[in-house]
Amino acid sequence: MSTRDAIHGVLDAKGLTPDSARELNQLARAACAADPSVPNFVASSLFRLLSDHWDDSQAVPSHEFQQVQTILLPRLRVWLQSDQSFRDVDEMGRVVVAANNCGLLG
Repeated sequence: MSTRDAIHGVLDAKGLTPDSARELNQLARAACAADPSVPNFVASSLFRLLSDHWDDSQAVPSHEFQQVQTILLPRLRVWLQSDQSFRDVDEMGRVVVAANNCGLLG
């Protein structure tokens, strides 16, 4: 199973929550260490940012959580649906824009 498939599997099984963000961060960091490609770097950076930002699951504001579910999660699912989309620079850009629209980039 590829890392992309593993990440997609976690998103399908658990969604995007503080707990799954930590698991996704670990998967993506291991993938980036093994293969420092641009898609793996983007995934690692994004999930680390989200995991750090959601370090206290009880303190995640509900509006922020809802934004991530409605804006970022669907975009992540599209990006992770195939190896081709995972390597697509435009898809990666859309994920970064979605993360920014959720207020995760600053």
